[in-house]
Amino acid sequence: MSFNDVYSWAGYLFAVLGGIGLAASIAAIGVTIRSSRRVQFAMRVSTVLCAVGLCCFAAGDLCYWLSMSFGQSAIAHVDPSDKWQLFQAVESESGGFFRYGIFSAIAPLLSGAALFIYGFSRRKSLAGPSAVEPA
Repeated sequence: MSFNDVYSWAGYLFAVLGGIGLAASIAAIGVTIRSSRRVQFAMRVSTVLCAVGLCCFAAGDLCYWLSMSFGQSAIAHVDPSDKWQLFQAVESESGGFFRYGIFSAIAPLLSGAALFIYGFSRRKSLAGPSAVEPA
């Protein structure tokens, strides 16, 4: 697998994960507003959205480290006078993956956090329904 192969599959990965996260964020907020069981739905969906956002972030981190390792293995066989410039280029190109991961994670993480705060603030009791009836 070459350095360019990482770019080709990673671009599709971020497009799919980012698209799913954005669509799920918009749909979840819309359904929560229209739902009769808003609190339960908001708490469940916030967990899923945060998981999608963390997957986007983890994919960006994984692609960053993969591209750095491929770049460093390619730099190992280069003239020592050019290594620093090539290392800077590899680091700059690999940093794009990390940025893509962060940008694709923003929408699901923020909407998941907002739905969690909404659901948590609207709960009647943190311990659930009371088993003891008031006298």
